[in-house]
Amino acid sequence: MKNLVGCFIMAAVLWLISSIFPEFVYIDSVKTLFIVSIAMVILEIILGVLSFVFLVPCTIKQNAFTIGLVVLVIFVAIFSCPIELAILSSNLDGFNINGFGTYILLSILRAVIVYYFKKGDKSKSSC
Repeated sequence: MKNLVGCFIMAAVLWLISSIFPEFVYIDSVKTLFIVSIAMVILEIILGVLSFVFLVPCTIKQNAFTIGLVVLVIFVAIFSCPIELAILSSNLDGFNINGFGTYILLSILRAVIVYYFKKGDKSKSSC
């Protein structure tokens, strides 16, 4: 359910940004918008699993190599959204993002909206 909400949030963010800044984000159709959103959720799951696979062995053994892997995992966690957007922009017809700043703007906007929704869920569930 959380991934479905994330999919709709990403679709809304992409639609909003492409409406406000059509010269930076081009989305061909609504079908492409939802394909990008679903692919973002799938890539997020894959990157999450990969970072977990690298993080568990890092906590077991502590040496210089492990610290490098932890830094890599943190780097991927921070930059996973721009990486996902870059992969999709280069491989999907009908979806184009121009400029590195646009990747950062989309990532920040998505993070703020997701934080807002998670904050709202916590306040509703606590008694």
